[in-house]
Amino acid sequence: MYTLIWIKKKVGVVISIEVLIFRLQEGTKQERIEALRALATQKDQRALEAIIACIQQDEDGTVREEAVKSLNSFDDIQATQALISAVQDSRWLPARFSAIKALEQRNTPSVVAALIMLLQDKAYGIPQKAATALGNLGNPTAIQPLISALALFKGYFQEPIVKSIARFGLPALPLLIDALHNK
Repeated sequence: MYTLIWIKKKVGVVISIEVLIFRLQEGTKQERIEALRALATQKDQRALEAIIACIQQDEDGTVREEAVKSLNSFDDIQATQALISAVQDSRWLPARFSAIKALEQRNTPSVVAALIMLLQDKAYGIPQKAATALGNLGNPTAIQPLISALALFKGYFQEPIVKSIARFGLPALPLLIDALHNK
C-alpha cells in the first residue's frame, strides 16, 4: 500500500486538505500520522484546526504526539494555546514532552507561565523538561520559580534545574549558590 506522503512526493499528486482531514479523522493509525505530517506542511486554518482537534480527541497517544509535533510548524497564538493545553494532558507522557519541546521555541508570557506551572508537576520528567525549556528561553521571570523548584527534588533530578538556572548567568548565580548552600 502506498502512503499519502509517498504519493505526494513521488507522483506529484496534490492531495487536498479535505482528503487529509478525512484521513486524519477516519484512517488507520499510520494514515492518521501521515495525514498529520502532510497537514503540517499546509499553512491553512483548516489544517491547524484539524490538528488541534486530533490532539484533543484522538485516543491513540502516538497519534496525539505526532499532532503536537505537527503544531510546531504553525506560528500563531492558536497553535501556542493548543501546545499549552497539550502539556497539561496526562494521557500520554511523550506527547507532553513534545509539547514542552515545541513551547521552547515560543517565548511569550503565557508560555513561560505554563512552563513555570509544570515545575511542580508530579509526572516523571515533566518538571525537568520544563526547567530545561525555561533555561533555554532565558526569560528572567523564571529564575525565582526555578530556585524554588530545587527544593522539590534531590540528586539527579535537580541537575536540569541547576543547569537551567546557571544559563541565566550572573544575575541568577547568587540565588543558586544560596539555595544550594541552605539545602
